[in-house]
Amino acid sequence: MINFHCTYCDKRIEAPDKLAGKRGKCPKCRNTVVIPDPAPEDDGPLRLQPLDTEEEQERKRLWSETYNMTLTLFNERSLPDEPPVEPDTPSDPTDISYMISATPMDAKEIKQNILRYFQFLANGDQVQASQYEQLILPHGDEAIEILDSMAVNELPEPELAHIPPHMLSGLIRNLRTQINS
Repeated sequence: MINFHCTYCDKRIEAPDKLAGKRGKCPKCRNTVVIPDPAPEDDGPLRLQPLDTEEEQERKRLWSETYNMTLTLFNERSLPDEPPVEPDTPSDPTDISYMISATPMDAKEIKQNILRYFQFLANGDQVQASQYEQLILPHGDEAIEILDSMAVNELPEPELAHIPPHMLSGLIRNLRTQINS
């Protein structure tokens, strides 16, 4: 006899050995269940093969190589941490309002400002984020292109790696909405 439990209601069921692998109805809940094969006889302890140390070392080497390549990619994609220096910089380093009317920015500068905007938002610094938002908004179409490319990248920018993916996608959507309105 095969003894097993219904996968739906957990009732203990007995079935003859000849019904192994067939379907039947649970006498309690009437759901269809598959009757399992009878339990094999206990042949003693399970015999394991020794670990192939060469294969294990190769696996570790490949993981190490993958890790190093990922770090290299992050470093290649990183941008300088310092904002662009303008000749008429105010004495307050957190005040970037002078940059709003500054000369047009190229795509790299817009991307830097977007990254800083997201960093300040993620850290809860609304004042700084608002200032960077004012830098980004005048560059609507270019900024949207950058946001779209950030949204489809599998790996976030290194500066944003600490932001959870769902939060980052929400930040991208919100900034895109701000630009479009």
